[in-house]
Amino acid sequence: MLKETSGLLVVRACGGRDLTVVQRIGKQDPYLEFHLGDENQRTNTDNNGGQRPTWGQAVKFDLNNERELLVKCIDKNPVHDSHIGQTEILLDPVLKNHQYDGWFMIKNRDSPAGEIYLELTFYPSVRRA
Repeated sequence: MLKETSGLLVVRACGGRDLTVVQRIGKQDPYLEFHLGDENQRTNTDNNGGQRPTWGQAVKFDLNNERELLVKCIDKNPVHDSHIGQTEILLDPVLKNHQYDGWFMIKNRDSPAGEIYLELTFYPSVRRA
């Protein structure tokens, strides 16, 4: 059982591959939204990133007993942003090992919609005696 679940969670969004095309004209402009508890953050948009975007950006969260990170991949449009796909990442491996990197499949409804590469790092809070 995991005891220490408060601290800093750093999520580095590296890139994506084989993203489902949701934009009819031109290349899509993907970005990621991260939802953890009541906190929401997002990456910058990779303009014309298409199916293989690169973000190279990190977001930080104060972690207080949350066990799941929701990640949404979205295409930025002038009128209405379009949902590409999403995934829920269980945080137990990163809490246990303090680091967890890899490709995560995103889905739109129940259909595969590509993969995103994330590097997750957990820095536990320091307890004072």
